[in-house]
Amino acid sequence: MKSAQAGFSLIEAVVAIAILGILMSSVVPALTSTLGLNGKERVRREAVSVARAVIQDLGAKHPSALPMEGADVSTVARDGRVFSVRVQYCLNRNYCQQDTSRHVTVEVKENETTRYRVETVLAKIR
Repeated sequence: MKSAQAGFSLIEAVVAIAILGILMSSVVPALTSTLGLNGKERVRREAVSVARAVIQDLGAKHPSALPMEGADVSTVARDGRVFSVRVQYCLNRNYCQQDTSRHVTVEVKENETTRYRVETVLAKIR
């Protein structure tokens, strides 16, 4: 009489590990690329946040207090990243009136790569 033993044989265990390895080799690259995209999106969100803060600061001023031409460059540190912020004034002269409005372009870069760029018109509301 043969006695019944519970468990897996060595061959069954090796086959199961091989199948698991094949499945994991197709899943790992997808996870890696997803994590990379999340990292890029996080940097972009930070750049958008920096640009919004700059626009809010400019919007708190009267348009006549802002230049009619030229650019300002500053550096902003946020969550361990350093962004270069370039604010350009009146690139589109149609939206720049002496006392009432300014066309403003804000470009946020990290490591010489543009992460976010936005244009807006700051105007005095009567």
